[in-house]
Amino acid sequence: MSLPGESGAAAEKADWRRRLLPRWRDLDPQVLAAAAARALDHLRCTDAWRRAALVFTYVNQPWEFPTRGLVEAAWAEGKRVAAPVTCPGGVMEARAFMSWDDLAPAVFGILAPQADHCPRVPPEAIDLCVVPGLAFDRRGVRLGRGGGYYDRYLPRLRAAAVRVGWIPSQFLVDRLPLEPHDARVHLVVTEEGIRWCGGSGNGSGGGSATGPDASGAP
Repeated sequence: MSLPGESGAAAEKADWRRRLLPRWRDLDPQVLAAAAARALDHLRCTDAWRRAALVFTYVNQPWEFPTRGLVEAAWAEGKRVAAPVTCPGGVMEARAFMSWDDLAPAVFGILAPQADHCPRVPPEAIDLCVVPGLAFDRRGVRLGRGGGYYDRYLPRLRAAAVRVGWIPSQFLVDRLPLEPHDARVHLVVTEEGIRWCGGSGNGSGGGSATGPDASGAP
């Protein structure tokens, strides 16, 4: 079923969201946390993680795939960490934070770095970007919540920045609808391992584009 005025990929996305949101909200938080810990073990074995001096990641809401362990692992390894801040006009920016105390509820109730003492991070400074989603597919196509924030932000990263889809394995699917403006990720990390997608740039409907080296090889 699709909403009036929707057609094609947009209608398919709406149908996917209606099906997936209840599944996310039914997940046991302890099961999610355990899966995220295993996913982090996989991510930390990659060159993309080892080389990253600055990690940009979302701060999860209770029903999203957890990022707390990822943030604390980055701090423990001396990496800088930044998180999204939503600005007027549908714009997203990154701000660095050094403690959980630097965060406060912001737009949509999402915890975000406080602008008065958390410095803004330019997109070109980001080495590794951890991206949320309701689902990812094996090409690196992402299904978000429909706001378009990441589709607008990810193309601003430098070409060498590695985009990581972060998600439980049950939400890694064979194929999602793709529109021209959809920004893809280079790899998807789940509790079961890493899926290299090679998807750089925005959706063009075709195959994968060449992305930066995010190999897990030593």
